[in-house]
Amino acid sequence: MADLTIKPQGGPGNKLIIQDQAGNPRITTSDAGIDIPAVTGNFAAAGNVTSTGNLTVAGDIIPSSPLSHRNMIINGGMQVWQRATSSTAWAKGTFPYLTADRWLFAGHTSLDQYACTLSQGTVDGDALLEGHKYSFKVQTTTPETAAEAGEELHLRQIIEAQNLQHLAYGTASAKTTTLSFWVKSSVTGTFAFSIYQADGVRDIGATYTINSANTFEKKTITIAGDTGGTINNDNGQGLYLRWCLLAGADMKGTANSTWAAGADARFATGHTNTSFHTTDNATWEITGVQFEVGSNATPFEHRSYGDELLRCKRYYQRKQGGISNGQSNPSGVVYGIISYEEMRAAPTITSSGTLYWNDGGAQVPTTYNVAYWISTIGCSVGYTGTATVNRPMTVYSAVSGNNGLALVAEL
Repeated sequence: MADLTIKPQGGPGNKLIIQDQAGNPRITTSDAGIDIPAVTGNFAAAGNVTSTGNLTVAGDIIPSSPLSHRNMIINGGMQVWQRATSSTAWAKGTFPYLTADRWLFAGHTSLDQYACTLSQGTVDGDALLEGHKYSFKVQTTTPETAAEAGEELHLRQIIEAQNLQHLAYGTASAKTTTLSFWVKSSVTGTFAFSIYQADGVRDIGATYTINSANTFEKKTITIAGDTGGTINNDNGQGLYLRWCLLAGADMKGTANSTWAAGADARFATGHTNTSFHTTDNATWEITGVQFEVGSNATPFEHRSYGDELLRCKRYYQRKQGGISNGQSNPSGVVYGIISYEEMRAAPTITSSGTLYWNDGGAQVPTTYNVAYWISTIGCSVGYTGTATVNRPMTVYSAVSGNNGLALVAEL
């Protein structure tokens, strides 16, 4: 069928008017363009609708995805760094949280030489224009000579299971999701990404390509919903999101573009970059990470620092300064009560730096000894040292660095 072209007779002010059956003008052309009158009934558009002017809606806007709380990632903008902004403490075979909250860096125990610095990077370029200030930065300080069969390195965030129930995994209504992030590296090439489902023991993967060295590039990956999956409605591990930086032959090769039973050979299929882990001082950075329901990436959901910090404290927080008030017993042990923001589970408590107690006189060094009871909102702890019997005491620490007590309830 050929196109049908209708145009008004030439001359100023002539118009083409298309009317409905009642004689009402529905589309009117003029020298300036096309005028479409107000729609009083339903209006359906099969494609995208773009307006260069103002759009006024008298009724309700009903979005297909939330306007807020879209991002299932915590600290995706790399705002919160409660532990440190730089660390060289990472070691192979470990899965530590060392710098940016909610982000851990993992590597297989069979790695031979590899060492790195994890630090807070400074964002530039288009990522800066989107409002991001900091990145999670990995810098190779001792290269790995070659990737052996079972070796791997990756950055990971684990999302709590009960925060994923709206994905409806395991049902016919399982939701499609989209991951978007900014990435920058001193080396180019193709890198792997994968998602692991802890309760269902299933995974899916994809790849992305860094095209230009030392330039923040935005990447988008769409992930099908898992109709055969399982995510329990509890406070345990839900999904692992994993960005691979090194993959040996045994960690890739099996197709992973659809959900299936998890396996090592599906971890990093398609990962071909070998220069990051073999190049001294090679860098890789990431920021602006968003994981949301839908087939398209929306603009990054910027949250306030206070909001992001509170979300992070569900998994980790540090008590510094005035830590607890308590009482010394006849044995000279000080008992104290500590309250804190509610955590995912009763935390593990560790002490670092020097603690002191004070009964109104001189400060006395003390040591955290034991937790007598621990809950998600508070605990009773004991400290050892030399104290006057039956005196009220305040236990405190310096307010810098890692001094004080760390409360850990990570996934």
